[in-house]
Amino acid sequence: MTSLKDKEMKLPIVIVDNVYFPTQRLRIKADDSNALLKNYQGNIFGIVSKNKGSTYLSQMGVLVSIVKEESFIERSPFIRNYTDFVVECTKRIKISQDIRDLSHFDRSSQIIIAKVQVLDENVEEGEIQEIKDAKLDETLRSIATKYCTIPRLGIGVSSVLQQKAKAIQECEDIIKLSFRCCALLLMTSNDDKYKLLETNSVKERIVNCIKYIKIEIDISEENNEKRKKNEMKNQMKLNGVGLKDLFSGFKGGVQSMSGGGGDNREVIEELKAKFDKLELPEEAKTIVEKELKNLARMHPSHHEYSNIEKYLETLADLPWNITQEENLDPENAQTILDKDHYGLEKVKQRIVEFLAVRKLRDDHKGTILCFNGPPGVGKTSLGKSIAKALGRKFYRIALGGIKDESLIRGFRRTYVGSTPGVVIQSLKKVNTNNPVFLLDEIDKIGKDWKGDTSSAMLEVLDPEQNNKFTDHYLATPFDLSQVMFIATANSLDSVHPALLDRMEIIDISGYSVKEKVQISLNYLIPKQIEANGINDQIIDFSEPMVNKVVQEYTMESGVRNLERCMGSICRSVAYEYAISKDRESFKKVYVNEELIIKALGHPKFNFILKKKIERPGLAIGLAYTSVGGKALLIETSRFPGNGQLKLTGKLGDVMKESVTTAMSWIKTNSLKLGITQEKNYSKNSGIDILDEEDLANEGEAKSTLFSKFDIHCHFPAAAIPKDGPSAGVTITTALVSLFTNRRVKDSIAMTGEISLHGDVLPVGGIKEKCIAAMQNGIKLVLLPEENKLDAEELPDDVKENLKIKFCTRVEEVLENALSDDIDEEFIKNAYKPLFTSKI
Repeated sequence: MTSLKDKEMKLPIVIVDNVYFPTQRLRIKADDSNALLKNYQGNIFGIVSKNKGSTYLSQMGVLVSIVKEESFIERSPFIRNYTDFVVECTKRIKISQDIRDLSHFDRSSQIIIAKVQVLDENVEEGEIQEIKDAKLDETLRSIATKYCTIPRLGIGVSSVLQQKAKAIQECEDIIKLSFRCCALLLMTSNDDKYKLLETNSVKERIVNCIKYIKIEIDISEENNEKRKKNEMKNQMKLNGVGLKDLFSGFKGGVQSMSGGGGDNREVIEELKAKFDKLELPEEAKTIVEKELKNLARMHPSHHEYSNIEKYLETLADLPWNITQEENLDPENAQTILDKDHYGLEKVKQRIVEFLAVRKLRDDHKGTILCFNGPPGVGKTSLGKSIAKALGRKFYRIALGGIKDESLIRGFRRTYVGSTPGVVIQSLKKVNTNNPVFLLDEIDKIGKDWKGDTSSAMLEVLDPEQNNKFTDHYLATPFDLSQVMFIATANSLDSVHPALLDRMEIIDISGYSVKEKVQISLNYLIPKQIEANGINDQIIDFSEPMVNKVVQEYTMESGVRNLERCMGSICRSVAYEYAISKDRESFKKVYVNEELIIKALGHPKFNFILKKKIERPGLAIGLAYTSVGGKALLIETSRFPGNGQLKLTGKLGDVMKESVTTAMSWIKTNSLKLGITQEKNYSKNSGIDILDEEDLANEGEAKSTLFSKFDIHCHFPAAAIPKDGPSAGVTITTALVSLFTNRRVKDSIAMTGEISLHGDVLPVGGIKEKCIAAMQNGIKLVLLPEENKLDAEELPDDVKENLKIKFCTRVEEVLENALSDDIDEEFIKNAYKPLFTSKI
């Protein structure tokens, strides 16, 4: 952007008819009518343009300086007292006052004097980066160079313009580059030039300058074309040859050069034959007929000819009425899905239901499915299986990182190198109007100054609108209602709400250990054995060894990394088999721990929490991330201070508020918890409800524990961001354990949100959290009562290995989680100096 200098200055002003820009040189005649250059003795002055046909003076102009070198000063030998001054425009100026009145006129020197502000040109780094990312500077240089090399008036390319083109190519300063290119404009109106001059944003100035230069290029090329035609007509008249003879001769010449077919009639006939086979909508037919007429009137050498031909070929290649026959047998689909995927029963059931409805109703509009789940759980392969079950073609469209809406809607034909959007291009590739499109990573599309990609997807994914989807390049509606769209996402948090509303979400959770073992034995291992050129007579995987790989070498919810591990083991055996001298006597390799360590190294993960709950103030929570469930240890401690609460571990706002809520609940119920006075702190069990007499005695006692000690809550793995409400009960349990000196029982984990009044609220990701608990050796999991239905859908092996208790109140959580006895040994060793006086 551009900023104003604080200092104002008075300058003489020259009024001109044209608009000039900084870096531009011009010639001014100091004749009798120009009092400034006749009487003014200074070296700098201002130039302001006047609107055509009016006395209105622009408020924006340029500061100029007279060039000192003698070689630039020319004197006219023809007219006396005329001197040509060559001046250089240096900076933009802004006139502070209206100079149309006579108060600014110096009668003695007959010079207009005005108060001006000089604009200091600078540009921010962020704007420069945006220009570089969009390659606007390269585009401006390229199109300006092209503009300078266009022949004009039949005399070829001007040497002056060639010098300007060289200067533009060598200019590194982005601000000077923008002004040099603006100064090239000859046919652009003064109003448009003035808008360029007063534009402060360099980026905006470059974009508009590119637009105006393109317009002038088109005009220049059209004028050159007209001039050539007029010259040909004049030459024909001189030679006595008619236009009909000329074109017939031209046709023969082209045919002789190209071996026949030089006339565009053959191209037009081919296009007509293609369109006759298509059942185009009326609107598309009208456009095709119009463009075919334009193509017939044009010569193949015309600059628009190739663009129209490309556009018509794109329309002709689209599958307007090509529909692939589909298989709507639900039983066949169930068989294919069971063969390709293990588990995922709910997902398979929904897909089979979808096919059943399509079988019963031919006019059923396409449902947009969205598979949401962690990486590697089979979202993309499910889409392939659906296409296989339906008998349709499958095409994957990667949306990750797309920020330009034109990649979805297409680029308008006015742009150089314009193309249709990714949806239309994909239809052209599959050559059918009812494929299965997988919109991969829909949660990773974004937006910037080029447009909102999520908003562009709304029309594509809306069954009520996509039957008339209009791509900017086609400029005519195309029916997408027969296309089956399947989207995939790792997290729905970043998906546009309106886009989310148009899709049916199907959650695909992570796999349990048992499911991973079965997937490995039935799918991954046979695939890797074949991929590495061996067979099941050479290598054998046992279930215990596969289970070892799953638990000690992978941590993901999916099976992508697990497949890599199996591939590494297979490659290790394939190498031994390849270098074996006698392959026929090669002994079958049975995978054991030694081979696993050789191929994969020592175990990378040990899910069992080695650090037991050996002191008060520790608790194990369960978290849900984009890659699956995770067991999370929460640590708390207290030390002398003034009642501050310190939080560490890269926590989000929601988790910080959960700690605050837990502290507020504990302070509110401190009497019931028995942590207000030393006798209750050391003798009371901690959560036993005191009777009315005890409460009356405690009523007047003031707690000093919260005011004389600082509390520190730490969440290990401090480099990993953490957020969400589900750690509420775990934080509360850890803090109560700290205040009451009662350890949390071993092998207990918990999850749930708490309210300010102690209610345990439901949370999500129950399956992933319970799987993580089982992998970490947890025996008892405390869940909110309202998540009971979620727990019923847990895999059988998780139900067998975990005991689950449901809680509605925080008191129930504390009763199940805290040990019955106070850790007197811990008090004696860790807090002895703090108990010399009352707490």
